[in-house]
Amino acid sequence: MEKIIYTGDDRTFDKVCSHCRMCELICSFTRFGQVNPKRSKIKIIRTQLDDAMPVTCLQCEDAPCARVCPVHAITKCADQYLAVDPDQCIGCGICVIACPVGAIFIDGGTGRALKCDLCQGDPQCVQYCPPRVLKKGKTTDLASLRSRQFVGVLLAASREGKGKS
Repeated sequence: MEKIIYTGDDRTFDKVCSHCRMCELICSFTRFGQVNPKRSKIKIIRTQLDDAMPVTCLQCEDAPCARVCPVHAITKCADQYLAVDPDQCIGCGICVIACPVGAIFIDGGTGRALKCDLCQGDPQCVQYCPPRVLKKGKTTDLASLRSRQFVGVLLAASREGKGKS
């Protein structure tokens, strides 16, 4: 299943999250017609003093949030993404507790659960991310990207080593 993946490489500082929070602004505007990061379905968290990382739904295959929902308000739509049905959600918060990454929260305005549903398959945060560190893809895509980055680092180091001898 595709999801939003963070491709930034904090080890090389290559295209890391700039914590501009544009993803949060675009999400809240696209989904609710208001610029309100508190209603965004993607969150930027600080990992260290100067580092940040986007957190969004992992679209888990086993979906612990959906499994624990007592009213079955979280379902997979079109075999592409998990979504919360706001008409079914009772706002109990059990899904918030079950989420392994903290990507679900209770909306203060509606009292219902909110989580990323990939904008029904076309995530706007990916399109508007200034450093281009958000991508839509599969976990294997990220692993492949990491492998290519690693090989690129090795090749660059190899070239530098040849130039010095």
